[in-house]
Amino acid sequence: MSVGRGSVGAVTALERTYRNGRIAIAGTVVLIGIAVAVTSARTGVLGSISAYYYTPARNVLVGALLAAAVAILVLSGRGAQRALLDAAAVVAPVIALVPTPVSAGAVPGVAVDCASGDRCVPAEVLPDIDVGVAVYLIAGALTVGVVVVLSALGSGRDRAASLGAGGAAVRGTGGGGAVATSVRGMGGGGAVATSVRGMGGGGAVATSVRGLDGAGAVATSARGALVSAGVAAVVLAVVAGGWMLARDVFLASAHLVAAVVFFGLVAAVAVVNAVAPPSAWGAPTAPWLRRSYGVVAVALVVDLAVTVVAVLTGHADDTAPPPVFVGEAVALALFVVFWVLQSAERWNDPDPAIIAGQR
Repeated sequence: MSVGRGSVGAVTALERTYRNGRIAIAGTVVLIGIAVAVTSARTGVLGSISAYYYTPARNVLVGALLAAAVAILVLSGRGAQRALLDAAAVVAPVIALVPTPVSAGAVPGVAVDCASGDRCVPAEVLPDIDVGVAVYLIAGALTVGVVVVLSALGSGRDRAASLGAGGAAVRGTGGGGAVATSVRGMGGGGAVATSVRGMGGGGAVATSVRGLDGAGAVATSARGALVSAGVAAVVLAVVAGGWMLARDVFLASAHLVAAVVFFGLVAAVAVVNAVAPPSAWGAPTAPWLRRSYGVVAVALVVDLAVTVVAVLTGHADDTAPPPVFVGEAVALALFVVFWVLQSAERWNDPDPAIIAGQR
């Protein structure tokens, strides 16, 4: 019996966790939308969704973005998509922790006194930013270190087990049939195979469990983890450099740059899925899904370009109409569309432990 995409059967705990994580990521955008709607009923519509950082919606916005970052990191996938989504997950907390600059009167009840220029980050939130960025950098550095150590330890242990496994067999007989369990190890790049066969009654039942290529699978996984750790280290270094060496420039531009990079990376993942989708246990991506990924990618790029132009031309705080608010809302909606498409495609991806057992 084979278990593949679209199969019907019991849902494992790992599959349930995977699906709940995907639902949760889309749910974070819903939370942001609800927080903005509730707050707008009191303050009116602001010039951008980012400006709601300075309202009572702040806790929801920051919490939702941080939760989404963690979930994306957990569910980033494999191949090029993994590196891109891991990078997006590392960038996302900067959007949450470093607010957008605002002009005087842009947010009701918030005092803005800019020493230079029309827009700045109010002085009253600077201590919060300092603490948030410091925690982000320290936690990020610790995470990178843990990933590197675990990758090295796991790679060495699994490779040793793969290379050193010898042949062993345990056989038992009795009753109306025989049950045999054998474990065979093959050195080098070989696989480890376990088979269980039962014979009796009116026929024979055979179930085979085979692991993936030992050294190859371990090496691929370790390389992927190390690439993600390297990307994270670069992002952390850039953030640390800007925060410590060019504080004013960092405060003025970090939020916008991080948002553009985040949604740009999501667009890049959509392109990967449209052009060269990662294999999902051998099942090809449906043509309509690939076309949909392409549409999302193009729409995201166009939306980002229009939004950035609106900010750079002095329309960031406009409210009638609010071009930046609309641009951010469209970007979030497109992110949800992308995530729903990918979740629909991979909803029935089986538990990797089961798949590994059937190869």
